[in-house]
Amino acid sequence: MSLSPRVSACSRACSISWRYYQGRGIHVAARIGTEAAGGEILISSETVAGTAGRFSVGDLRSVSLKGIEQPIELGRIDSR
Repeated sequence: MSLSPRVSACSRACSISWRYYQGRGIHVAARIGTEAAGGEILISSETVAGTAGRFSVGDLRSVSLKGIEQPIELGRIDSR
């Protein structure tokens, strides 16, 4: 059996309560992860802006995420 993890990143604020991360940023990152295909890394446009060109990112696409009022722009990190 092979595994194909899905990865997401979001640069929104979160907080730590005891040993757990919580907050809107965690919620948004989890929703972005549901949009990723196996082996794909998706990041929010906020995170793209914060990486200062460290990664090759494909074209941004706008997606509507469950529980998030406004669509969010996502980019795919190119692994090649």
